[in-house]
Amino acid sequence: MFAIDNFKINREVTNFFRAPVPIYDLLAKIACIALVFFIPLNEEKTRLLALILVVVFLASGGFLFRLRLLQKNPWVYVSLILYAIIFIGSLYGDNVRADVRFQLKAYAPILLSLVVISLLHQPFWRRIAFLAFMVAMLGTLIASYAHLFWNFPSARSTIEGSESSHHIFKSHITQNVMMSVFVLGCFLEALKSRSLKLKILLSALGCLGVVNILTMVAGRTGYISIIWVLLILVFSIRSSPHKWKIFFTGMLVTICIATSSPLLRDRISGVSTEVQLYVQSDEITSTGARLKYWEESVKLINEKPWTGYGTGSWKVQFCRIVNSEKWCEAWSTVHPHNQFLHFGVQLGVLGILVYFCYLAVPCIMAKYVSRDERAYIAGITGLLFFLSLVDVPLYIIDESYFFPVLMSIFLAGFRPRSFLTSELCV
Repeated sequence: MFAIDNFKINREVTNFFRAPVPIYDLLAKIACIALVFFIPLNEEKTRLLALILVVVFLASGGFLFRLRLLQKNPWVYVSLILYAIIFIGSLYGDNVRADVRFQLKAYAPILLSLVVISLLHQPFWRRIAFLAFMVAMLGTLIASYAHLFWNFPSARSTIEGSESSHHIFKSHITQNVMMSVFVLGCFLEALKSRSLKLKILLSALGCLGVVNILTMVAGRTGYISIIWVLLILVFSIRSSPHKWKIFFTGMLVTICIATSSPLLRDRISGVSTEVQLYVQSDEITSTGARLKYWEESVKLINEKPWTGYGTGSWKVQFCRIVNSEKWCEAWSTVHPHNQFLHFGVQLGVLGILVYFCYLAVPCIMAKYVSRDERAYIAGITGLLFFLSLVDVPLYIIDESYFFPVLMSIFLAGFRPRSFLTSELCV
């Protein structure tokens, strides 16, 4: 009798590891979709849902099945390597432990890629997850336009006292980047829709998103992101002789909207002013501060090019080399406002190379996904690259969940030609 009970227990354990428990697998997928929905809306709920997702995911079992999914996906390996060197970097260097712990926590969403890819391997669930993001961004767009007429107290721009910008749930830079993906989604869905009414509706929403980025929300990053989105749209139009006409028309309309925006003109003309103030009087401005951080970060990388100073070391080493209380205590002196330099100072050349791979691998994988998903991968990867030149998107809490999770939605559709997709239909 005891042997029979042991056999049943062993069989149940084996089944738990071999295949996901259906009810918990479904709950994990729902938690994943809820996470995607709240990423543009609320940081605290995002972190809570990420924790719930991991717990339910572990409770769902099926680890052998999920391992088979993950081992075929190159994005999984590069994500693991990137976080591994961040963790290894925390083991050396005489750094402030609180900063080390914060960075390990800040970069942890990189590992969520494994969970998202193993859950959203079916097109239906990937579609629902991205739809959740689009609905959240539609709410953001409506709230942003409403903010033109009523500065409601919960809006982030109201809290920050920014009267000229209308960002709602996230910082102006983050909202512009996320809105660019929303615009891309609207136009791509409009291109493939067979319903004329839906085409018009989606195109109108896309245009409202463009106007929102160019004229209503501060942040120069959004202007670059719109140009990138237009390029992705052009290459997504299949064999149309008019696609370049569409692109240049879109560019012309964008320029016309942009030049009519006092906010945009002020932001662009302010670049040269900020640079002059930095060069002449060492004043801390948005552009001037970035130039200072980049200059000193390059010096720090030259000091320790191979290993870097370890995870959590950037501010300590910047304060050491700059030897200025004014710069060390500036509100913006948290990171170098460049993801490549952030990894370079802390992890050395290896950190920069691995991050380049983190950006390059999705571009290679895009060959093995559907055409629609390919456009999203190109769009999101390009936005991540551009943003990495002027900020640290994988470190900032506003964006640290956004890029790994959203990218994983589309990379979950990766199927190399040698892979037997019939094995995955469960």
